[in-house]
Amino acid sequence: MTTEALFAERWKELESATRIAFPTWDGKEVEKFLKKMHVEGVDFTRLMALRYVRNALTHNPLLNGNPIVTVNAGVVSFLDEVIARLKKLPMVSNIWIPRSEVYFGSLDDPISTVVGDMLTNVYSHVPVLDSEDKVLGVFSESTMLEMNKAGIPDDGKTTLKAVAEFLPCNRHTAEVFRFVPKNDSVAHIRHLCAEALQKHERIGMFFVTENGKVDEPLLGILTVWDVAGVSDMATSFNCSAKTIEENLSRGIS
Repeated sequence: MTTEALFAERWKELESATRIAFPTWDGKEVEKFLKKMHVEGVDFTRLMALRYVRNALTHNPLLNGNPIVTVNAGVVSFLDEVIARLKKLPMVSNIWIPRSEVYFGSLDDPISTVVGDMLTNVYSHVPVLDSEDKVLGVFSESTMLEMNKAGIPDDGKTTLKAVAEFLPCNRHTAEVFRFVPKNDSVAHIRHLCAEALQKHERIGMFFVTENGKVDEPLLGILTVWDVAGVSDMATSFNCSAKTIEENLSRGIS
């Protein structure tokens, strides 16, 4: 097989690896997409230049019967390195806090109990789930403010059902919440954080479900703190109970 054929094959593998690492990719201009996703350890100047090589080989490989461009083995090796990097990207499931370790509430829980647990454990947000583990919303400090404004008393028996209208994610004005698929990459989550920052939005929490849909059972959660410091260059990841406790000690629910 010629190096030109190997190059074409590797480019398809690059696109395939990108689609696996970033399920939201629309299939266009893979090199620009990876740069936008802030994938570490990739020479984007070289990768973007190779787009022209790929286009030439695909659309106009010959000029007067001769190859319009030739590819050396170093280019193929470069693509191999990029593909290997994509296959080793840390994924959401590598660093999430799994559902079994998440403190959450249900509509039947007394508000006083939830607030007490928040104060004791320094939780800032408490996901509220239904009987099928689907996210109904979030109980937070802003929820308590809404509760006070509405004149809803907490007599020790008042449950979260009394503040159900204030729980949905879109009712929170101080922060936003995002649903992401379990097979998403941490690089993409970093990109979502960067987008939120540009919009002057504060991400309260990422909810992880099978496909990133709001009507799916919760599988785990992520916070900005969980994403911070996780490098694409890492070779192993740990989300042990100790790591979770350290997260919670920083006020992360």
